[in-house]
Amino acid sequence: MTLSVAGESFTARMTYDEVGRAKALEYPQALGALPFGVTYEHDNHGHRIGVRDTYANGAYWQLTDVDQSWPVQGRAYLAMA
Repeated sequence: MTLSVAGESFTARMTYDEVGRAKALEYPQALGALPFGVTYEHDNHGHRIGVRDTYANGAYWQLTDVDQSWPVQGRAYLAMA
């Protein structure tokens, strides 16, 4: 997907795994900045269980607990330095 602002184009790129789940999202890189993207983690049943920084590998979100009916019971949001 591409966004144009003041004549400049910025492109983000989503990639998918072999069964069609979102695998990663790469954001446009600002001039002079480090690249930024997130990688999505899934369990064996296809449920998203985590979101990590693609380059620093730190967790932004991690599923920590569920009950038998699947509503999320616990989640951790982690700040990255």
